Amino acid sequence: MQISSRQAKGILTPQTTGFLVNGEFPFTHALSPYTGCAFGNTTCGLYCYAAALPSWTYRPANMKPYAWGAAVEAKENAAELLAMELGKLSPARRQLLRIFASSSTDPYQPIEKEKQITRQLLRVFTQYKDLDLLVLRADGEHPVPVALDHDRDRRSGVPGQDEGRAAARQAAGDGAQSRRARHQCAD
Repeated sequence: MQISSRQAKGILTPQTTGFLVNGEFPFTHALSPYTGCAFGNTTCGLYCYAAALPSWTYRPANMKPYAWGAAVEAKENAAELLAMELGKLSPARRQLLRIFASSSTDPYQPIEKEKQITRQLLRVFTQYKDLDLLVLRADGEHPVPVALDHDRDRRSGVPGQDEGRAAARQAAGDGAQSRRARHQCAD
């Protein structure tokens, strides 16, 4: 696995067309802390739509020699960029944001344990009290995955079984319906 880092130019990508802007709760922006995906050589990656997205098709030159699943590039300054971009917006404008975190890569792939970029991004969001950081929605027909249940996930920095149960209990206590789901890449 080729691992590299770079200074990104931006972190919030406006969404105007495609599957993210359709549906009852359309997203205004996508946010991806990494380019590429370490799960790309698993069964999950074999059928992953992200390999055909512009973020991989037009990936940086240093990643061109690598196939999907063979390289990951960390956006080292992602948290600083997010803080800057959110800071430019008024509270009223921030409240209109619907950000899809990681539409083109897994935010908790193995390199996250070392880099902690996703964790840093979540910390930036907590600085804005006018934002709903995490909203769990489930209508009984659409389960919301809360955490993954696999030892490999625990090693990679993903919340494990105990944390998932605690999050589900908290969500239920706050009036949200939640169900646990197993991630398709867990086996």
